Amino acid sequence: PSAKFVVATLGQTVRNAPPGNEKLILDGQLAVDGASGKYPEFRGNVATVYTHPLSQGGASNSHYDGNSQTYMDIGEAMGEAMVGLLKNE
Repeated sequence: PSAKFVVATLGQTVRNAPPGNEKLILDGQLAVDGASGKYPEFRGNVATVYTHPLSQGGASNSHYDGNSQTYMDIGEAMGEAMVGLLKNE
């Protein structure tokens, strides 16, 4: 229950997206971030990386058009989020 976990959101979905499945998924991914306060049991254990600003093209079905910079940027952000969780132990 205290394992550290980092979630990366759907990159093609913006926070103010219209109602629909992608918005529901994004909202769920953002809600589990321990800093959101929605689930106090996740505070200090779960971090969510909002990846839309890091996404450089493509939709979920085209895997960011194979853009390696997108993958590198998201991976780096997730790594930084994990370091933040581990530092706060």
